Amino acid sequence: MDATPEVNATTEACTTAEETKESIVLDDKSGENQTTDTENVDYCALAVTKLTEELINFKGGQMEDLIHKEVAETLIKFSKQSVAFAEVVTKTPRTLSDCCAKIIQGAERTGISDIKAYRAAVQFYFPNSDVMFHMQIRHTGAAPSEEEINRPAEKPQPPANQTSKSNNTSRRTSTVNNDTNTDTNTIHLDLFADDEEATPDEK
Repeated sequence: MDATPEVNATTEACTTAEETKESIVLDDKSGENQTTDTENVDYCALAVTKLTEELINFKGGQMEDLIHKEVAETLIKFSKQSVAFAEVVTKTPRTLSDCCAKIIQGAERTGISDIKAYRAAVQFYFPNSDVMFHMQIRHTGAAPSEEEINRPAEKPQPPANQTSKSNNTSRRTSTVNNDTNTDTNTIHLDLFADDEEATPDEK
């Protein structure tokens, strides 16, 4: 998981002023959407602190361990981008360990792509959300020369031990064939011969 979704790296705090003034209330028992003033609550900082502590105290299996650092880093960046997401992360009692376990669930044998892992991580906290993945080519030098463009594809060489086994098999086959050709006492049996083709003695 080397690549991470495109984020605004210069954003050190929640960027949307409109979001900063209002955020969701998770324990709304009436079922109606309400808002609360969060000007005095820095959910971005709280979410970052929560995720950082959970990163230090992370517990998980081998596959979860392979992704937990990148997942935590990405969740921290997203928390700095959106106060609504940061608030949800802060108020969610589930941990980063739970999040990574959920991501890996069902992917033990097939594996999981980066974008699916980050999308699953975000939706673990905020189901009504998505992750946009942006890839862009960047030229780091001049275009290839005509010689490089027309260069034939390189064929991979078989491993040395495989070549040795192949040669040994060829030698054994050659020896068997020679013995068969020179031995006049060898009897050739056709296991798939029909009864009609059997010799008089066999009949």
